[in-house]
Amino acid sequence: MSHWLDLIANPRVPRRCAGVPVTIPAVGDIVQVRQGENLGQQYTVLAVIGNAYAVDQKVFVNHPSDVLTWYYPWNLEVQR
Repeated sequence: MSHWLDLIANPRVPRRCAGVPVTIPAVGDIVQVRQGENLGQQYTVLAVIGNAYAVDQKVFVNHPSDVLTWYYPWNLEVQR
């Protein structure tokens, strides 16, 4: 196990992100749900709440249920 920890701690070891890049939508953007409830649906962004770190942000959308509904940024795709 310590072998992996040594590699992770070494900044000279090549590394890559295998995840999905996160685009933080702006208020008014149209987003499409890529993961979670209502897959494929498009909504308008009402607010983005949180700090500068994407893992702490919630994107509130105009869900037709009139219940405050939010997604994490990586659950959405901004429509261009």
